[in-house]
Amino acid sequence: DNLYTGLDLGAVGKGYGCDKAIEIYSQNNVDDAVISVGGTIGLYSAEDKKEWTVAIKDPFEAMKGNYSTIGNIRLNKGYIATSGLYEKYFNEDDTIYHHILDPDTGYPVENELMSVTVVSQTGVLSEILSTACFVMGVENSKEVLKQYNAQAVFVLKDKNIYVTDGIFDNFEPAAHQYSIKKLEL
Repeated sequence: DNLYTGLDLGAVGKGYGCDKAIEIYSQNNVDDAVISVGGTIGLYSAEDKKEWTVAIKDPFEAMKGNYSTIGNIRLNKGYIATSGLYEKYFNEDDTIYHHILDPDTGYPVENELMSVTVVSQTGVLSEILSTACFVMGVENSKEVLKQYNAQAVFVLKDKNIYVTDGIFDNFEPAAHQYSIKKLEL
């Protein structure tokens, strides 16, 4: 009989932490900085001179307990967050049950995606969009990414990788077993 409702801000808390850290760096004349809060990454360069390279984890290898990357993104500023079914999951009867839930069913999202990495102007936005784009799938994410001036890397279960046109030239593939395609927004 003790029914209650709760709100967990953990999904955007990491992004908020990145936003605040970069804000403090900017106010205190820090030239260049990288902040990582639980996997959400904030990149800062006071004069856009510094170029950072950020690796994107290979979700297929992560599910095997291995660490490798599908590639790197080169940026001088921005925020990067990844949502993927490989982070928190269990496998039962050859079915993967992961932590990204479909709001219509309450069950784990079932679509073509393994992971979505989003690059945007704030940490909170990158967190929100990475999860939203994972839920919506590749095609339905295009308009949302355009609306928020964000870019993304989609890793599909069929081992195709779609990189949006705004960061395509800044993406360096590392894994040769994948097919890399440009996604026009």
